[in-house]
Amino acid sequence: MYVPGHIALGYFAASLTGRATGTRKRLLYVWFFSMLPDVDLLLPFLDHRGATHSLAAALALAALTFYRRDLLPYAAAYASHILVGDLVTGGSRLLWPLSDRVMGLDLLGQPSLTEAAVEILLFAAMIRSPRFKKEWAKERGNNAIDPAMNLSWLSFPPTSSMSFSLHTSGLECMRQK
Repeated sequence: MYVPGHIALGYFAASLTGRATGTRKRLLYVWFFSMLPDVDLLLPFLDHRGATHSLAAALALAALTFYRRDLLPYAAAYASHILVGDLVTGGSRLLWPLSDRVMGLDLLGQPSLTEAAVEILLFAAMIRSPRFKKEWAKERGNNAIDPAMNLSWLSFPPTSSMSFSLHTSGLECMRQK
């Protein structure tokens, strides 16, 4: 799974967890924790879908929630990356360090048009949901995440004369002058 799918899954997991536990969440932090398992792509001494994609890593973060209940939505976003995103699209080493066996269902195939379509639909559902629009407007009001919302970091980089911005009404493409 790629960035849009992980972010959308993380948002939905964090939203459900936040509502169930009465804890508040910040969108930027949800998205950060949704993508945190992929820090192994930046660190040459870690194998992708190894330590950071294991139940051990998820449980370590979950253990922190006993001391800081407000971390529950972020732990859910992290776990969604491993337990939903990676298991559906090829698997990960869930039992690391006990085993290096890759476990997963590979339901969507990776990479595939089906996977891309599912991720686009998940991301669209997220940005079109009334709850997201409300949260986005609230956070945007204090300028907390505007720099993070430039969508040029997604897997479809814009041309030099184009930029993509996310607004409460959806994706908007603007020509730069």
